[in-house]
Amino acid sequence: GFGGERAGEARCAGSEPVDDSRRRTMEEAGSEYCASDFNGPECQLCAAENHYLVDGDECKECAPRDAAAGRIAGIVLGLCVACGLAVWAYSMTAWRKKTFIGPLLRFADRSVKYYVGGGMTAKVKILFGFYQISTVLSSTYSARLPDKYTSWTDNLANAISIDWSGFFLPEQCLGYGLRLLAVALSPVALIALLMGTGIALRLYYWRAAPPPRERSWYAEAALGLLDLTPAGLVLIFCFVPSISASIFRSWSCQAYTISPPNEPLEQVSYMRQDASVECGTSEHDSITLLAIFLLLLWPFGSLALYTSLLAACYRPLQAKTANALTEATAFLHREYKRRWYWWEAVELARKLVLTGAVLLIPE
Repeated sequence: GFGGERAGEARCAGSEPVDDSRRRTMEEAGSEYCASDFNGPECQLCAAENHYLVDGDECKECAPRDAAAGRIAGIVLGLCVACGLAVWAYSMTAWRKKTFIGPLLRFADRSVKYYVGGGMTAKVKILFGFYQISTVLSSTYSARLPDKYTSWTDNLANAISIDWSGFFLPEQCLGYGLRLLAVALSPVALIALLMGTGIALRLYYWRAAPPPRERSWYAEAALGLLDLTPAGLVLIFCFVPSISASIFRSWSCQAYTISPPNEPLEQVSYMRQDASVECGTSEHDSITLLAIFLLLLWPFGSLALYTSLLAACYRPLQAKTANALTEATAFLHREYKRRWYWWEAVELARKLVLTGAVLLIPE
């Protein structure tokens, strides 16, 4: 991840000529093992402020944070608008006969028919669950498979990772606490936007309808919430393992043995995800405090959400009387026999343990 052995050698003090006065200055600064432009454990950090490591042996200045945040917000908003337009176009039955968009919509109809008829949801969930666990083997278990098995999964993981900030602002330009906030809260904002859109659409049509109206406004708002609940559950299914793994990594530290001049050996630990943060310091404590809050929001919160929704579906599922809630939460139980309708919550708990909770076990 830092450019390989050659780049690592270039970051070491022995890679550049150092006279006696320069060596004494380096020893006093406590960076006697690093070249002049680098510091930190394994010389992974740039000595200059607001710089990040490129190709393992070069430092470049970080881009402004507000510009990166603006680009991320613009892309997310653009994706939301594009998805909304796609759903709206798909809902237009009369457009199936149009010359240009008609063939595309009919192809989408056939794809949905084959997907549902072939029971593909269960197969995709199993495959995606395996993928979610396999992609954290190196970061969670420090296990590395041969590159021929992991090169394509690593590229795919980088492409669909929720940590989109890395595309616009390198990790070393943004502290782990801020990265963690961005990773954990951006899906929450997206899901809230979906739910709000469903409620707004329902209320809009409710107000446009002539009185007397069939339902009260709050009953209509509840139905609007259920309209986009399936999409929200799919997003949670996709994101909760990776986000939870990022949260649990707040406690993952790498220990190093150092030998200061004329002093006994010491052991110091740094965060694996942010080599600038020493574990056990106040800075690290603030990150773990944030992580505790986010644990309640994502791993425990999503598990509590799955469990409460499935518990609410117990009676109608056993009685074979579908209602609005069972239809909205079908993603959680449709692929299981009625006796095992609750198994999706157990599967989520299993993935949370395998992808992140094991990091809490002392090494």
